[in-house]
Amino acid sequence: MRRLSTGFSPLDGVLEGGFPPAALTLLYGEAGTGKTIIAVSTIAHHLLTDPRAKAYYINADGRLPIDLLIDLTGGEGALERLYIWSPQSLGEQTLIVERLPDLVRGEPVVVDSITGLYRLKTAEGAFKANKELNHQLAFLAEAAQGGGSPILLLGQVHSVPEPPGGVEPVADRLLRYWCPTILRLERVRGSVRRAVREKPRSQRSCLYQIRHGGLMEVHR
Repeated sequence: MRRLSTGFSPLDGVLEGGFPPAALTLLYGEAGTGKTIIAVSTIAHHLLTDPRAKAYYINADGRLPIDLLIDLTGGEGALERLYIWSPQSLGEQTLIVERLPDLVRGEPVVVDSITGLYRLKTAEGAFKANKELNHQLAFLAEAAQGGGSPILLLGQVHSVPEPPGGVEPVADRLLRYWCPTILRLERVRGSVRRAVREKPRSQRSCLYQIRHGGLMEVHR
């Protein structure tokens, strides 16, 4: 099974060829670090590379940039092969995720974000929210492993006391348990961002800027 190319060679290098098949990958970082742009660019590249390719996008945060997708794919033809859900609650998200093991057969899946609706649910009780999120992650892992799909989970963050100014993913322990690959996105200076492969641990990273809805390499 081939890795899923992002269409951006510096990031593919960090990922040793792209997002791994048959596995969950977590992309996390503060707002404005490019999580959705990377996911959308990757899906667009996938749809354009193979005219028969399909992809799935769970638009849980309601921020999927359709205009950008049209720009990146050159029109509506490729978008007819992109299947989008927009759940309004964690329960709706669970119902969608439970369908994936019977639905996907190697096609990429994006969940944007995996913890947005979860955060709202924690207001009603953390235990139930954690149990439901763990249930979703188990189904996502089954879908990835059973069909060979690369599944990208975009994660929100919250502040931590140490180190000062540091952040970590919301539902950090659950996501680190289920995701064999973790990519951290961080601000560097001005409009420059850095992608760091956090798991499996390595020294691989790249700098980039978000320009015109895409990624531009920044040389060190």
